[in-house]
Amino acid sequence: MPDDAVAAALAWIYRTCRKCGITKGLDKFYQSKDGLLGRRSTCKACLIAATLAYQRAHPEKKKVHAARYRERKPEVGAAQKRRYREANRAVMQDKQRQYRASDRRKDAARCQARRAIASGRLAKSVLCQGCGKTGRLEISHNDYDKPLEVEFLCVTCHRRKDTANARS
Repeated sequence: MPDDAVAAALAWIYRTCRKCGITKGLDKFYQSKDGLLGRRSTCKACLIAATLAYQRAHPEKKKVHAARYRERKPEVGAAQKRRYREANRAVMQDKQRQYRASDRRKDAARCQARRAIASGRLAKSVLCQGCGKTGRLEISHNDYDKPLEVEFLCVTCHRRKDTANARS
């Protein structure tokens, strides 16, 4: 039986939500191995409302949960970013153009450093020069007038350094 046919059949079987007390079609309830008729006792709408209320009441737990999920499934975040970039290509290009135009000196220094790495004139570090971690490193300039005097920092150290420089 195709999925559409199953959904149509389930719409004719009813169940009363334990939370709101409204009788709804079985397709309005999430599946559950333990539930009556293989469905949860609370309807989808009530369950979503309860989940959102809990997340608003416990934002710190939501952050921890989201961080763990991103660690376990990095490909999901990468796919979301890719879909967003594809759907908003013109907007992304416009933002990048504005960012580069905001300070040509910074952009020129970044380009020179990238070219020096590509040509082998500048050796790229494997370890973050701030904390010693391996992984994705960013080029950090102390002085944009000296484009080849750089530090290779992880994202965390680079943000920390830029924030400290902005405050002083």
